[in-house]
Amino acid sequence: MIQPLLSLAFSIHASKGVFALLLGSGVSRSSGIPTGWEIVLDLVHQIAHLEGADCGHEPEKWYEDTYRDAPRYDKLLETVAKSPAERNAKLRAYFEPTDDERLQGLKLPTKAHTAIATMVTSGHIRVIMTTNFDRLLEIALVDVGVTPTVLSTADALKHAIPLAHSRCTIIKLHGDYLETSIRNTPEELSTYDPQMDALLAQILDEYGLVVCGWSAASDVALAQALRATPSHRFTTYWTTRNGLSGTAKELSEARWAQVLSIRDADTFFTELGEKVSALDDLSGSGTLSTAVAVARLKRYLPDETQRIRVHDLLIDACSTTEATLVAKSSVAVQHPDELFPVLDDYHDAVDLLQGLIIAGCFWGTESHDRLWAECMSRVSRVPSASQPRVVYPPWQQYPTLRLLYAAGIAAIAGGNIGRAICLLASVKVRMPIGVESAAIALHPGNVLDRDLMNRALKKEFYVPASDYLHDNLRQVFLSYVPSDEEYTNGFDVLEYCLGLVHLEARSRQSGRSLWGPVGAFGYRYRGQASCPISAQVVQDVERAGLDWAPYKLGLFGGNPTEFLRLRVAYDDCVSRARSSLW
Repeated sequence: MIQPLLSLAFSIHASKGVFALLLGSGVSRSSGIPTGWEIVLDLVHQIAHLEGADCGHEPEKWYEDTYRDAPRYDKLLETVAKSPAERNAKLRAYFEPTDDERLQGLKLPTKAHTAIATMVTSGHIRVIMTTNFDRLLEIALVDVGVTPTVLSTADALKHAIPLAHSRCTIIKLHGDYLETSIRNTPEELSTYDPQMDALLAQILDEYGLVVCGWSAASDVALAQALRATPSHRFTTYWTTRNGLSGTAKELSEARWAQVLSIRDADTFFTELGEKVSALDDLSGSGTLSTAVAVARLKRYLPDETQRIRVHDLLIDACSTTEATLVAKSSVAVQHPDELFPVLDDYHDAVDLLQGLIIAGCFWGTESHDRLWAECMSRVSRVPSASQPRVVYPPWQQYPTLRLLYAAGIAAIAGGNIGRAICLLASVKVRMPIGVESAAIALHPGNVLDRDLMNRALKKEFYVPASDYLHDNLRQVFLSYVPSDEEYTNGFDVLEYCLGLVHLEARSRQSGRSLWGPVGAFGYRYRGQASCPISAQVVQDVERAGLDWAPYKLGLFGGNPTEFLRLRVAYDDCVSRARSSLW
């Protein structure tokens, strides 16, 4: 018999958007965020302290005996924090992490939240109901580029767009932590507004249901809504850690639910998401989108135990890129007008791998750089690997050049110029004469001929290939470097580093002059006495001292004296290029 988890994965995969989630406090438990009732009890403790009393182990009973009323969230909050600003600050302390908590991974989206967000990006989940007050799910969704529709008040429900027209709708059944109207007490949980009742009836009738982290113990109105649903056109899956009992057992039986025993919400949603993704890959309908792949990589990178997943994710993307490029390796350019359509095809072919490499070089550490370099080296071998005896035109190395620029700009945007230099020096490319350092073989003018580019552009640019790369890569860096000025500066620093590493590589080859290519930065600062980009690289070197990463890699002789000699030589190349061209 197929296990319930596999059955659920098949159902979600086959019926995109048909299953809604019902999430309780168990989903946020591992984040360290308190439940609404735990906040009520903590507020009672604080009031007792202000009264000079000891509420002992029964704060609820103490409050009822003292004030002749049940503790209510809104009244308690008004007692301990009078103004809206004070109440806001009070609530944020419960739900938003301090710097120390952030370092401990507390009050941040859990693995369950990120797995759910991934299934939202792929369109498998679109409707989520939750009794939680926190915003961890919203944060996880925004991290993968989804802005959900959030319904937490009667007014929001009145003006909500239909569920079918929203990419993702989150219904916060008990409210949001920044609203004083959230539901906590038995009285508050006994009924919903008519608009909420109507929306619940629609969802429970029209959608399948996955219940996780909800005990059903005190949510009278929600339990009644489940009982009142007349039809069960789609299956209900109800997860449990220790078996169902009481109201939960009664409701699961009434809905003919499939009961899944799970270890915890994080494990359940992670495994479910992976199985749904595997079915997508198997069917061919779910080629991993760049946004989803990048979201996965960002989730894996901080966790050293996920190194294998990082490796497999990149190698799979690299294999896909290689297969696509092999099919394009025989395309010829007979006329300048045919060049840009071919380059556009290359952009599409490397999009996934490029997105992963950018995220890795921006968010990751040097420990993964060998993997990024390996992928770029593999892509460079595609033409000669497919037909090794054929000499391919240099522009067929454009995909590798583009990836090299993307990796370097990302590292620089992440604040690490030395790392960008190491990446430039580490990539090896296969050329007609054999394997060559990318720093020697792949500069824009060597891959995209100036005359061919200018004829294709119908312009007369000094360095058309550099200008083309600058403008074309801008879009993919918008979420990393919003400022056009900062992006251009990062691009120019990358081209300076490329020229410097090219010259450094030539310095180790006997009989070769000390020369390095000069990119668009050469003319961009033509009105200034000297090029300011060199100073930025020098600052990075001086800040790191002998611990500068290129020294440890063996570049520039591993010492500042040799770096200074080669940097001066390259600055002289820049100066001569500026004076001769501009």
